[in-house]
Amino acid sequence: MELLDGMLVVRSPQSLLHSEMVGDPTRSLDAQAPAALTVVRRMTVRVGPRSRPEADVLVVRTDSATNPDLIMFQPADVRLVVEVVAPDTRAHDRGIKPALYARSGIPYFRRVEQDTEGTTVHVHRLDPATRTYVPTGGHRAAMRLDVPFPVVVDVAALAHRAERGSPSRISRRIPAR
Repeated sequence: MELLDGMLVVRSPQSLLHSEMVGDPTRSLDAQAPAALTVVRRMTVRVGPRSRPEADVLVVRTDSATNPDLIMFQPADVRLVVEVVAPDTRAHDRGIKPALYARSGIPYFRRVEQDTEGTTVHVHRLDPATRTYVPTGGHRAAMRLDVPFPVVVDVAALAHRAERGSPSRISRRIPAR
């Protein structure tokens, strides 16, 4: 359940595919995150007095994630939000939630979508002047990004794994620079 612009939104049970599509980016980010950042799943962010969206994946400051009873993060603690689009969450994941995250100042947003051609990771960064996200790329194969930390993800393998339902092997360490 999440609060979006004052409306209580009940989420339907997630499919096995959605669970896998959330789990893989979580494991990949977690394996490559520096010690100062922590990757968490299905936590809420208090983006305003009437909005607490539940993100599929968050990258937060490690020092903000030390209380085991924590139920939500503040936007200043969040560096990246990842939403995995499902048929029943499409409107929220593409429109309402990114707008809320951007208005609250979260610097990076990624949206993972499946279509007939495979999986795409849509990458966005915050434009601080307009408090909106600007698309910076769409990835269907290898994705190498430097923000909020250096990460490499084989998106094609993620898509193939989701289709096959086989164990994840998509994370790789980035060689030292």
